[in-house]
Amino acid sequence: NGILPTSKKNVTLHIKYCCYWKMNKYIYHIALEKDLIKAMKIGYYQADSLISEGFLHCSTLEELINTANRIFKNQRNLFLLELESTQIEAKTIYENTSGGSILYPHIYGNLNLPAIHQSYRFEPDETGKFVFPKPSDSIALDF
Repeated sequence: NGILPTSKKNVTLHIKYCCYWKMNKYIYHIALEKDLIKAMKIGYYQADSLISEGFLHCSTLEELINTANRIFKNQRNLFLLELESTQIEAKTIYENTSGGSILYPHIYGNLNLPAIHQSYRFEPDETGKFVFPKPSDSIALDF
């Protein structure tokens, strides 16, 4: 009927979805500097994945560093965007499109700039790995 889950598997997913949504006031997106520069010009943020996959990849705080070290190892000119979940205007869905059990937030649309709560330069250390920046490392983006 579209309102209630129709199987035990859907009930579990529904419960996970609800819990993840309530637990995460903030979600995180790793942005290329060129994409942020473009956002400042056009008034909203989008990355290549929005065109190629239909959504912006994000992570929860718990998965952020693993994601950064797996996908962005040794990359430079990155920013970490801390997004306030309740301020994101586009639909956000927690899902795993690779078949795993960890649910990642995906934003299905352009990111409205007021949803960016904090931003940080996000560079790997000398070993090529990332650590979460200190609050004092936050920088203001001039939108």
